[in-house]
Amino acid sequence: MWSIAKVCNARITGYASIRSNTVIYLLGWATIYLTIAIQAITKYRGRFFIFCILPLLAAIAFFRANVGTDTLNYERMFFNFVNSYSWDGREPGFVAVGWFFSQLSPSIEIAVRLLSLVFFSLIAWFTLRSDYNERYLLLAYILPVLSYNYSMNALRISLAFNVILLAVQALRRYGDKQALSIGLASLLFHYSSLVSLVYIGISQRKLSRKSSLIYMILVLSIALVFFFTSDVYFINKFDTYLDKTSPSVFSGLSIILPLLLVVGGMMKGCLPRSEKMKLSVLALVSISLAWALSQYSYSGLRVLDILSFTIPLSIMASYSRLKLEFDRVLKICVLCGGIVSAIATYHRFLAGYEQGQTPWLPYETWLKLLV
Repeated sequence: MWSIAKVCNARITGYASIRSNTVIYLLGWATIYLTIAIQAITKYRGRFFIFCILPLLAAIAFFRANVGTDTLNYERMFFNFVNSYSWDGREPGFVAVGWFFSQLSPSIEIAVRLLSLVFFSLIAWFTLRSDYNERYLLLAYILPVLSYNYSMNALRISLAFNVILLAVQALRRYGDKQALSIGLASLLFHYSSLVSLVYIGISQRKLSRKSSLIYMILVLSIALVFFFTSDVYFINKFDTYLDKTSPSVFSGLSIILPLLLVVGGMMKGCLPRSEKMKLSVLALVSISLAWALSQYSYSGLRVLDILSFTIPLSIMASYSRLKLEFDRVLKICVLCGGIVSAIATYHRFLAGYEQGQTPWLPYETWLKLLV
């Protein structure tokens, strides 16, 4: 009887510990969706609540201890940047930023976490100059889907994403030339952003003939091939991805389902029929190719991750170009897509509890070291 009581008490204590260590992520998501609800009820369309959310999400990312799958890898990377680093083909913009923060910060660990502040600072800059469509996509999709993964993990692609986000905004505000000049800077932080640039460029062209659409898809395919095979750095990455296969045939569904919701909402929306066909064909072909690749190589999941933000941004760019506001059905589908992705992300965090050197859970902060 005593042993049974001890087991039950241990389980109860363990469950309580798990709850206390996971509530921080739920708090961030709850704040986002509470803001959406308040804005829907009050019809408020401004920026105030977003600027209230960003400091909370930034604090979660910055004050993390050994949390985030790749955190330790980035700490090692930054350490190498200041200790006789010899360029190996890695993105020069990221190397420069990593070296600068490593020199500026009192420790390598703090230097890595400063990138989280950069991520949210650029999001704040985007918000400051945003219109209603951009703010809605940010609240309903970008923050729920990407805020944890891109501020606490995948730091190179997160910086590239920030630049692409500002480039799409510049496309609305200033036109093609300035948007392209900003967008090309994303290549300095992650070479795979070429896929996003080509995809968004294709999505904003007028395709009057089927042959034009086929040509554009071919260009996107060439960009993918270039990403994986054109340089020694890419070849090494490609070999790594070939050796690393996807966990299962269902891998990537947590990205595909939200994207299909967004594309479905766009198809029911107010865009012209030709624009809908162009965007839907481009999205479905890209998603299908990436998923097929994921059955043989982990690289397919990497491409799906890129599409997770590229496809919604391309749809937003089309609405901006045509001077249209998001319609009700698209807003509902974008919101549902963000919720599905957030649930899948949280499930992944729970499934990896205490697995690896820097798991997502339990969440811990380095502030306790100062006590």
